[in-house]
Amino acid sequence: MSRRKKTDGVQDALIPDEMSPLKLLDFNAGNAKIKQAAVDLRRSVNTAKPMSSKTEYLAKFQHIDAVTEAIFDVDVLAQHIVDCAEAINRLLTYPREARRTIMLDDLHRSLKPFEESAVEGVPDYPFNGENTEDESSDAESDTGDDPNQLSVDPDTGEIKEES
Repeated sequence: MSRRKKTDGVQDALIPDEMSPLKLLDFNAGNAKIKQAAVDLRRSVNTAKPMSSKTEYLAKFQHIDAVTEAIFDVDVLAQHIVDCAEAINRLLTYPREARRTIMLDDLHRSLKPFEESAVEGVPDYPFNGENTEDESSDAESDTGDDPNQLSVDPDTGEIKEES
């Protein structure tokens, strides 16, 4: 008769998130090879680069030949591969956390074009988002002494300038 030791439920709940899923472990070796190849490429390209950056090179010589430009571009692309290998490693090791991060980054990137237009379209009057319908209609109908204040018709929703 084997007796199971009782463990804390919180600790047991954390273990699956901390461990790499067995299905994903086989991909680690291939990812490590990709990363190491990109690191080796960057090292060899670094010895061939005449300067540390393409911008610095152009500032000094005002032109660049195709071979020199290729060397700088290969270095940038190889670094991108190293960065991608790191992201893959994170996905393989902590898939839930990494996926959540990727989804949030994708969402942020997709909303970026709207951020500037949203800021430009924010009205000048304060709004805390907690107004009830009665409070907001009272606030909108109260134009005060400002002749440039807009008012909203509570029946039609039409915006009118007070004159």
